[in-house]
Amino acid sequence: MKPSFALNLSHDGIGLLHRAAAGWVPVGAVALNDPALGPGLTQLRKAAQGMSSQGLTTKLVIPNSQILYLQIEAPGPSAAQRRRQIATALEGRTPYDVADLVFDWSGTGAVVQVAVVARETLTEAEAFAEQHRFNPLCFVAIPEPGTFAAEPWFGLTTSAPRYLPEGGRLDRDQDPIQIIAPPDAAEPDPVPEVEATPEPAPLSPETVAAPPEAVAEPQPRRGRAGPRARGGGHPGTRAALSRNRRRAPRGRGRTAARRGSG
Repeated sequence: MKPSFALNLSHDGIGLLHRAAAGWVPVGAVALNDPALGPGLTQLRKAAQGMSSQGLTTKLVIPNSQILYLQIEAPGPSAAQRRRQIATALEGRTPYDVADLVFDWSGTGAVVQVAVVARETLTEAEAFAEQHRFNPLCFVAIPEPGTFAAEPWFGLTTSAPRYLPEGGRLDRDQDPIQIIAPPDAAEPDPVPEVEATPEPAPLSPETVAAPPEAVAEPQPRRGRAGPRARGGGHPGTRAALSRNRRRAPRGRGRTAARRGSG
């Protein structure tokens, strides 16, 4: 199985994404400095529960500011040999012992792309997601273009067995998350310009007509009466303009590549 939602963590806020056929659609977001952070996350969770008949499970997106991306020579050729070669190369590259790091790599050549994160960062992210009942299954990232050719994978959460069906397993995504606009988001129709009607120029004293003199009504002529005059009203006209404004969020895409995990 694959989680239907992703909890996108950042230093500014928490965003919830929903899996769709063409990518991931934003459900909503809450700023970290929002006094109503807790209620806002509750609303996001309830919105997600109403969108999926399979229940709410998430993958946690670790912010890139917490991840070290680098290239390391690790020719392998086996996955186990690459893992040992990468671990050796990471000695002294971070403030942490290698045992306190989690890494993933991408590539098949002698030099591979590596994504590294501190284990304590994953623990904190899982605790936050558990506190707000987002049922986290795994840890991933959204790499910047050129830094990692797949979705960085940092393993399952410790709570994942509680949310996986009995005998079920989690299937990894090969491609990084691509955020797309909601299906009904479109550019608003252009509003036609309405040409203003110029106001009439004021009349000068010379053009103001004097009141007409009284004219005697004509006497009816004898004989056949003429056709009766017809009267008609002059109905006014009305125009209505409507605007349909919608917002489309930004999205980004990534290319997939074969990779392994550490």
